[in-house]
Amino acid sequence: MTEMLPKDLETAVFGKQVDLFWDSEIGQYLLGHALREYNTSLETLKSCDPSDSKTVARLQGEIWRAESFRDWLSRAIEDGIRATNILEGIDDAL
Repeated sequence: MTEMLPKDLETAVFGKQVDLFWDSEIGQYLLGHALREYNTSLETLKSCDPSDSKTVARLQGEIWRAESFRDWLSRAIEDGIRATNILEGIDDAL
């Protein structure tokens, strides 16, 4: 059924779903976990042996993952808001 929806409507609905997920207990738990992982990995990276390339690479990967999780959700919400604004503009024009 979603294949029949205009892309802006589909994006607006998805953005709202992500926003609701963000505010849910599960969303808050996962975002909190990502933040804790980010902080822990960053602090460990600051004090690890810079010549230990495996540890540095692992910590950089953990930091990237934690940042990316938050960024992916934020981007979906922002895209949904933009799509909603476009749809509201179309509705206003009718």
